[in-house]
Amino acid sequence: MDCTKCHLNTNKNIHPVQYLEQGGTTFATTKTNAVNCTNCHQTTLPGFGNAPIIPDPLKHSASLSNGTLWGTFWTSESGSCFYCHSDTRHNTTALGRINNLLLDPSNTRNGAIANTQWCSDCHYSDAVNTNYRGNQLSPVPPTITVNNTGVSGWVDHTGYLTTGYKDNVCETCHSQMGTYSKTSLNYSHSLNVGAAGGANCIACHDVGGSAPKLINAASIQSGIHKNLNGATTDINKACYACHGDGTPPASGHPANYKNPKACTDCHTDGNFTAPAILNHKPAGINIKTSAYCSTCHNNSVNNFAYTINASVSHYGNTSLVKPTVNQTPLPKYGFFTNAEASAYNGPCNNCHNNYPLNLSYGNATTITSAHTSTGACNQCHVNGNADNLHNGSLAMPVTFKCKNCHTIYADLYKAPNLTGTRHSTYDCTTNCHTFPLSNVNDSFDTLNEHNSVMSVNGNPPTTDIVYLNGVTTLSIPKGRIVTITSRISDKSNGLASRVRGAEYYNDSDPGIGNGISMAAVDGQYDAVDGVWENIIGTIDTSSMTVRTHTVYVRGMDIGKQWSAPVSATLTVTQPAGFINGTVKEGLNGIPGATVTTNTGNSTGTDNSGFYSLSLPSGTYTLTASKDPEFNANNTIPPVTVTVDATKIQDIVLTRKSVYALSGRVTNATSGLGINGALVKLDAYPQYNATTLSGDYSMNVPAGTYQVSASASGYATNVTTVAVNSNKNQDFTLTPSSGIFIPWIAYSQTDWYTPIQVQNIGASASDVSVSMYDQNGNLVVTQTATIQPNTASVFWPPVGSTAGGSAVITSTQNVVAVVNEMPKNNLDGMSYSGFTQGSTKVYIPWIAYSQTDWYTPIQVQNIDSAPADVSVAMYDQTGNLVATQAATIQPKTASVFWPPAGPTAGGSAVITSTRNVIAIVNDMGKIT
Repeated sequence: MDCTKCHLNTNKNIHPVQYLEQGGTTFATTKTNAVNCTNCHQTTLPGFGNAPIIPDPLKHSASLSNGTLWGTFWTSESGSCFYCHSDTRHNTTALGRINNLLLDPSNTRNGAIANTQWCSDCHYSDAVNTNYRGNQLSPVPPTITVNNTGVSGWVDHTGYLTTGYKDNVCETCHSQMGTYSKTSLNYSHSLNVGAAGGANCIACHDVGGSAPKLINAASIQSGIHKNLNGATTDINKACYACHGDGTPPASGHPANYKNPKACTDCHTDGNFTAPAILNHKPAGINIKTSAYCSTCHNNSVNNFAYTINASVSHYGNTSLVKPTVNQTPLPKYGFFTNAEASAYNGPCNNCHNNYPLNLSYGNATTITSAHTSTGACNQCHVNGNADNLHNGSLAMPVTFKCKNCHTIYADLYKAPNLTGTRHSTYDCTTNCHTFPLSNVNDSFDTLNEHNSVMSVNGNPPTTDIVYLNGVTTLSIPKGRIVTITSRISDKSNGLASRVRGAEYYNDSDPGIGNGISMAAVDGQYDAVDGVWENIIGTIDTSSMTVRTHTVYVRGMDIGKQWSAPVSATLTVTQPAGFINGTVKEGLNGIPGATVTTNTGNSTGTDNSGFYSLSLPSGTYTLTASKDPEFNANNTIPPVTVTVDATKIQDIVLTRKSVYALSGRVTNATSGLGINGALVKLDAYPQYNATTLSGDYSMNVPAGTYQVSASASGYATNVTTVAVNSNKNQDFTLTPSSGIFIPWIAYSQTDWYTPIQVQNIGASASDVSVSMYDQNGNLVVTQTATIQPNTASVFWPPVGSTAGGSAVITSTQNVVAVVNEMPKNNLDGMSYSGFTQGSTKVYIPWIAYSQTDWYTPIQVQNIDSAPADVSVAMYDQTGNLVATQAATIQPKTASVFWPPAGPTAGGSAVITSTRNVIAIVNDMGKIT
């Protein structure tokens, strides 16, 4: 800066030297009123626009001009400038003494205090601060970590430097005056005396703050003091609650900031709306402990740098001690295993039965048994809805007398109720319930007794017959309500026989006590000493599947012993409506007609022509038929069915035209007519026997039929005949080539099947018996000459298959019988040989039970070509159970075995492409 700025007037008169006066516009020859540092650097004087401006007033100490608080540094305002900068009014380096602080790369002129370290380079004398140069000033300024002042009130600032020592760290307590920007120039010339505290506790004490005592402010909102004092957004409010009076301090720390409130200040009487802690504390109203609050709650946090009270207050929660009382409702009948009860009692066991971990919860009294192995703590110790261990409803039982608990207070404590039993007149110190020797006074009031299991079991109860709507087997549409009834009796050898409850379940056992509860009909389970307790329950079938279910009922006595389950059968059917009506010809009903829906449901008409179809909701089309007399009717309008409603739909059938079917049956060898031959429509009852000349004639409705002609001693002749006008159909029958035997045994281990053949001719007969295996292979041929009226026996040998068939040929007429003789010396059976067969054979009885009987069906092909055979098996209600098929070689037999079926037995129909014969062997399983 040019000298003339301060020492010449506008006339540039240099004799004598003149001084610029403080106003900045006049000069004087004396320096009495000459400008000083602040005139230029706090006010922009004319001509000095480039001078750096500092805050006004200048303040770097406790007062504007006194630098003697920590020693003799300056005594005037200008002295404060000279202390840091020296008298550099005539120097080119205006920073003076502190110019070397620019050697710290962090320091720049007028830099942001978040980046600069001007304060620490003067006041922080430590090896870590290699840029410290405070010792270049004289006297040396006060240091912040080593007391070099000798003056009381000095504070060690080490704890404030954990996050570094930029100038903004100092500004936390030594605030900048005025509204100046946060630069090193403004801050160093206008800072306040250090003042800790204030309303923003978190600014200093949060993690990363500058205060020596730090907490994690965010974690407070996860602890038991979350939102304390309304601290939902401003966590400082939580600080005011314990460390102050609940309001933000105007300045400094609150008076009791180092002695915050204790747990008992708030939680004893519920002060400040805090939850009142009534039990499980040193002065609990019912349950007292020697452990202080923080002893237990400190288990919920990691170790903290300060006291456990501070740990709990700032971060504690209830994660390891809650739920402290299990509020899950007890099962209706309590628990049935120790494992179930122990799991339920887990919160209590956390302190009372968890050595050595319970030591960290104040070494609570050890409880190893809840009086019984399946008891629950809250049966006796929770008199209200206590959701934590501090609740006032936690208490000791109202009585310690055994008999009182098991009679008067049995319902309150869910104890076995002895009321009405003979046991209620006895005390409990007899041989059944063995008390510890220290107590024989019929009371339950010591820890030793608490830890002793006192249960004694007798005999389980009995459940009687189970009824569903009054029957043991019920079929009902889905959605209906079923009433279950039965009765329970408890009669043991002891004195405490009393029924306590009952339950039912469907199909699968859910475990004892987990079924659906049933009620006593009289409203109270109180039957004693073998008296029957009538019970009742209901089943809503709405959610049940449509099938047959088994419903089980079992009862329980007061000792938690269960009867064996007793069952009833419930068949849930599809909810249905009905289509009813009459199939008619004119005004007359047609019996034996069939009505079928488009969904495959069908039914037949009764003797009056009435039919009834039970169907699920929906719309159906119907077809009615009666073969062979009537034309089928499939033009019936659609019928809509709704559940529990009946639609009436009558159906009219018209008769078919009737034509004459006639002809002659002749012997294929001689050409002569056969008298007494039977001509039959195979699927229908129409038939006619031939006359002496072999003629037949019968009236047949129009249609296409399988027509057979048969006669004793001849092979049956079957043909297809279309009848649409008067029809002539002749038949020729071939004399039978022998007698057919559909089953013989080759095993020789289980059965003998000798074939008895009798000659019924007038002269001796040459007889040949050919025996085949089940694959159609010839096994053996046996021959004999049999005299008139005489019989011979042919024994099947050991064969390649278990059984087979046989064909008998002879020169005279013979008859044959097979004796099926089991080797177990029990009853056997017999059947006669066959001379003719049919393409359709009816079997009136087969067994499905598979437990008492076997009924294999033996089918033999008696024709000269392979036969495709199908056996359809039905239950007793007409439903198809199974269809089995096989191709059978000529003269060979195959076996068809009925499977297990829905009914004990049923029937079968055999259809074949060739003439076959069949027998059924009814074989009992008894050996």
